[in-house]
Amino acid sequence: PIECLDHRLESEAQVTDGFGLCSVGLELARGEGELGTVVVRKVLEGGTAARSKMAVEVGDAIVSVDGREVRVGEDSAEDVEGWLHGRCGTWARVEVASRGTGTVTTWDLMRGTREFLEMQLEEAVTRAWCAREGKGGEDSEEE
Repeated sequence: PIECLDHRLESEAQVTDGFGLCSVGLELARGEGELGTVVVRKVLEGGTAARSKMAVEVGDAIVSVDGREVRVGEDSAEDVEGWLHGRCGTWARVEVASRGTGTVTTWDLMRGTREFLEMQLEEAVTRAWCAREGKGGEDSEEE
């Protein structure tokens, strides 16, 4: 049975890096032979990049994060990974250039670990069910 109580995350530290920070699930590296371009080294399973079916592939270049352009030869992979980190549940706008075509695609990705995202989904489904059934949160009357 679903309990219609206050469904806020009770222990965010259990589903984050311990500091309330998360990323979008991309590991980055300095591209080889590309004048220092920052590229995708790995798409992490369970991260929002993988879960969103983001069509990013290993070797694709990161163009910008939240409007902050990657300065080729100046910004390191670690710098750009830092830009992708933020408070869990916040959004990162990531522009990626395809290694194959050079086409730039923009993605809005929520920062979060797999556990954080699963808790967010469960919370949203519960709230929707409770609202549909007319059972609110803390302020509603018990049946």
